Amino acid sequence: MILEPPRRFAIYTRISRDRVGAGLGVERQLGDCRELVSRMGGETVLTLSDNDLSGMGHKHRPGYESLLQAMRSGQIDAVAVWHGDRLTRSMVELETYAEASETHSVATHTVRAGAIDLSTPSGRLVARQLGAVARYEVEHAIERQKSAKLQAAKAGKYGGGKRPFGYAKDGVTIVPEERDTLLEMAERIIRGDSYRSIALDLNRRGILTSEGGLWRAMKVSTVVFRKRNFGIREHLGTDYPAEWPAIYDEETAGRLYVASAAHTALKRQRGRGRKYLLKGFLTCGICGNGLTVFSCQQRDGAYVPAVACRTRDDVKGLTGCGGVKRNLAPIDDLITRAVLFRLDSEQLAYRLAQAQDNGPLKKRLAEHQAQQARLQEIMDLYSTGGLSFDEYRTAKTIATARLEALGREIDRSAVHSPLEGLSLTTTLQEAWETHSQEWRRQILHLLIDRVVVHPRPKTPGYRTPRYERWLFDPQLISIEWKA
Repeated sequence: MILEPPRRFAIYTRISRDRVGAGLGVERQLGDCRELVSRMGGETVLTLSDNDLSGMGHKHRPGYESLLQAMRSGQIDAVAVWHGDRLTRSMVELETYAEASETHSVATHTVRAGAIDLSTPSGRLVARQLGAVARYEVEHAIERQKSAKLQAAKAGKYGGGKRPFGYAKDGVTIVPEERDTLLEMAERIIRGDSYRSIALDLNRRGILTSEGGLWRAMKVSTVVFRKRNFGIREHLGTDYPAEWPAIYDEETAGRLYVASAAHTALKRQRGRGRKYLLKGFLTCGICGNGLTVFSCQQRDGAYVPAVACRTRDDVKGLTGCGGVKRNLAPIDDLITRAVLFRLDSEQLAYRLAQAQDNGPLKKRLAEHQAQQARLQEIMDLYSTGGLSFDEYRTAKTIATARLEALGREIDRSAVHSPLEGLSLTTTLQEAWETHSQEWRRQILHLLIDRVVVHPRPKTPGYRTPRYERWLFDPQLISIEWKA
């Protein structure tokens, strides 16, 4: 019996990576496949392609899935591809393709490797062997790429990708204007400005990111603390000296590191509350419950911020006594005056000197880094058989406990950083007016434990005195100072 040659062909083309996006790779495959179909006397009834898509894993390939559907439905008699690895490099997918071929005895012909017979056990064996070879080539190529990337990282070379802010497209040459912006951002973070306020200011001034977009708080944090700005090439969690020049000098880098530790420490303390200065500081003078901020309607119909001891919370249930309620504005004014007075003259100069020294905090940060490296060494020794499990467990427990203790010491030391960016000639009044709400709250964290709001006396004849432009009794507010 003489079998007729297949007449209806589907041509399938694929390339894993189209670096220029022009589709030239699949076009070359298509031309060679058309010639193959013509030599075999067939007719191309279907042309399918997946450009810039890998044949590994379980990625969605629309062209390939349409090919399988055409094979199962009997729409075609044969498939023409440039090479078998264009169909798949996955052994799992190869089995699926073989099942689709068996349904209507669809043959597969390649330009580079001839026919692939999937209708017989021996033919499928050859196909599986070819698939295993293709898989080996992929894995070997991945290992070569990993080795090349590691070698480049150790040499401090730029690894490519999107243009980093502060540097040109080559990743090495500094862009002066963007360098100046980075230095400004770093200084503002050091003096206590929030990421959000910096982002809003950059957007207002028309300064865009390296991709031409607007700044967000997270973007500011990511770009400023990026290791490349410190002259470091990072690869898989390991740091190497970079070939490009650093943006920050050693002094700026140290101050920025301290500011980062302070920012992290403050996030673990009471809520920062961007909108209200005293949120988290005010407590009820009767039951000690934290006061809640809400909008209170005045006699003229206007709404102003106020605080009150809530009796019930939707989540926590019963909370406080409900015996205290005040407008927030006069308390803000009173506490601000008290803080400015507290830090005036010699006391302010003393605290500035303390903040600018930062010796203990820098020492703790260095110890924290060294302890992290020591913990990694313990894990490496265990993984290579240098430690037994019992030795590893004991050493890891001790090292982790020390690391946590250092973290707590850093948190306690970091609260001194809000004053670091001020000069000794700056008055706190000037700094208070020009700095952000987050910075002011850091000052409060430095000085105040809590502010107690006492209830109004029920004494007969008591009248609320006038304080500035409010009816407000300062004697009913007490401050518990840390320093």
